[in-house]
Amino acid sequence: MASLKQSRRTVLKALGAGVLGAATAPLLAGCAATPAPGGDQPAPTSAQAVEATAAGAATQEQFKIELLVEYPEEFLTWAADNIVPAIKEMHPVSDVNYIPIDWATLGEKLLTGRAAGTMPDVIRGGSGDSLAYSEDDADYALCVDDYVAQWPDKEDFYAASWEAVVWKGKNYGIPVLGGPRHWCYRSDITAEEGITIPDDWDWDDFMDSAVKLTTFDGNKVVRKGSSTGHDEMEFTGLLYSAGGSLFKNGKSNFLSDEGIWALQWMVDRRQQIAPPSVAPLESMEIPYFAMGLEVIAYGHPGIHGKNVLKYAPDKIEFVAVPQPPIKQKRVALVSTDWDAVSKTCKHPQAVWDYMTLQCSTEAMTVAQEAYGGFPPTRRSVVDAAQYTKRQDVKKATENLDAYGLNYPVTPAGPLRRPLLLSECESAVLGVKTAEEALTDAAAEWDKELERIGWTYDW
Repeated sequence: MASLKQSRRTVLKALGAGVLGAATAPLLAGCAATPAPGGDQPAPTSAQAVEATAAGAATQEQFKIELLVEYPEEFLTWAADNIVPAIKEMHPVSDVNYIPIDWATLGEKLLTGRAAGTMPDVIRGGSGDSLAYSEDDADYALCVDDYVAQWPDKEDFYAASWEAVVWKGKNYGIPVLGGPRHWCYRSDITAEEGITIPDDWDWDDFMDSAVKLTTFDGNKVVRKGSSTGHDEMEFTGLLYSAGGSLFKNGKSNFLSDEGIWALQWMVDRRQQIAPPSVAPLESMEIPYFAMGLEVIAYGHPGIHGKNVLKYAPDKIEFVAVPQPPIKQKRVALVSTDWDAVSKTCKHPQAVWDYMTLQCSTEAMTVAQEAYGGFPPTRRSVVDAAQYTKRQDVKKATENLDAYGLNYPVTPAGPLRRPLLLSECESAVLGVKTAEEALTDAAAEWDKELERIGWTYDW
C-alpha cells in the first residue's frame, strides 16, 4: 500500500527543524523511529524511555502538564480535587493546566505549536482525525501502542469508540467523549397522533411517520415531523446504511447508487416537511425538540434528552430512541472526541498516566454525567452513572454497542467540511440535484486524494 505524501509534515519540518528532534526523543517503539538529538546515537526504545522516566522521577525538576481539551466545569473541579493530587504522587508535577479548546482555530494552533515544539502535552482530536494526528500526516500525536499494551482498561471501551484513535493499526490516544449519532422521537406526540414508530423501523417508516407528523397552518409550518438538516454526517450514516462507503480503491465512492439514494432521501424529506414555498418555524432559543415543535430529531446522542430535561423536564420519559433505521444494515455512526499525548510532550509517561486517571471509570462517570447524556465510551460507566439509567441514554448506548461504526477517517478537513457539507446543502436546498451535487463533490475529492496519494478503502 502506498504511503501518503506528507504535505503538511514537510511544512512542519521546514518550520521546526532543530527543535522537534529534542522535543520528541521519547517516542514509542510502535511508531516511526525518532532521530537521536546528536544524529549518531540510536533513539531509546519505548521500554527504555518508560524505564528512564520512572527511574528519574524522584530527581526530575517539577513540571506542569498542559491540556488543550474541552471539559465541563463540574469535571474540572472534580479533577482538581482527585486527579491532580494523584498524579502529583506519581510524578513531580507542579500543576495541571486546562486550556479551553476553540475548534475553529484548533488546526492552526496545533500546526504552529508543532513547528515551534510548544504544543500542550495533551491535545484533543475529533472524529475522523486520527490520520491528521499520526506520523503519516501532521504528526501531532505520539503513537501509544506500547502504553496501551500494558493498559488492560482498553478492553472496557466500546469497539467503535476506540476505532476513533486508530490509524493503520496504531493507537494514538484514548476516546473520551462519543456515541452514536441517532434519531430519537417524542413518543407523547406520536401517541397523540396515533402513529407507531417501530423499534426496528426502516427509512420508509421514517419518511412516512415524518410526513404524517408534520402540520401546516396555511403556508406556514407549525410542527415539523422531523429535523430536515443537511449534515454530512447524517448523509454518511444513510450512505453506509445502504451498503455504500466514502472511499474505494483510493477514490471517492459516494457517487454511487447508494450515495444518490442517501442524498435524495434527505432532499425528499426536506421537500415534504419544509418545502421552500412554506414559511419555516419561528426562530427561538429553546430547541424545537424540547418544545415539541419537532417530533423526530437527529444529532449527538444525549443532547436532545439534555435539552428536554432543561426546558421540558416533565417530557423526558417520552424521549424514545429506536434502533437506527435500516436499508441494507443498521448503522449508528459514532462521533468520538479523544485525547492524545502531543508529539512535543517532554514527559510522556507522566502525561499518559494522567490521561489514564482522567479516563478511569470514576472520572469518566463524573465527566459524562456533567455533559448530561452522551452514551459513555467505557462499558463500566453504564453501571456507575445515574444518567445512563435514562431510557434514551440506555438505548443509545445499546445502539453504540450493536451497530457502532466509527466516522470514517478523512484525509483532509475541507473534504468533509465544508465541501461535502456544502454539496449536501446545495442538494437539500434544491440548488443542484443529488447526482449533480455528489458529482461535483467527488471531482474535488478525487483531485485531493490523487494529490496526497490516498490508497485506502473506508
